[in-house]
Amino acid sequence: MNSLRSIFVIALCFFASAAMAQSVVGDWKTEAPMQDGTIVEVKFTLSEDGTYSVDMGMDGIIEVKGKYEVNGNEMIIHDTEGPQACPPEAKGIYSAIVEGETLMIERVKDECEGRGNTDGVMHFSKM
Repeated sequence: MNSLRSIFVIALCFFASAAMAQSVVGDWKTEAPMQDGTIVEVKFTLSEDGTYSVDMGMDGIIEVKGKYEVNGNEMIIHDTEGPQACPPEAKGIYSAIVEGETLMIERVKDECEGRGNTDGVMHFSKM
């Protein structure tokens, strides 16, 4: 019985570490409602150097640039520049989970009102 339990624990650790090994780095896309009710495609790029950019409308114009940190499943973000950027001191704390080709970000706390979807949950697909 103990060897079966040990195998289960080893397998659980393997699968948990494999799931955590998936990186948020890359180009992601989603659709988001604008203030006028229209829906636009959004490209969210998370770079290896800890920076991000947001292209609303996927027209090549970057509306927001910022910096992020990941600690486990927690992502801390703050905008640094852009016409739709929040003040740099307004940080957001999100839960970020990558499963295959999907990134789900859920707001835990954000000092910038209006960042993220109205319900605080965003689903992105890998580009």
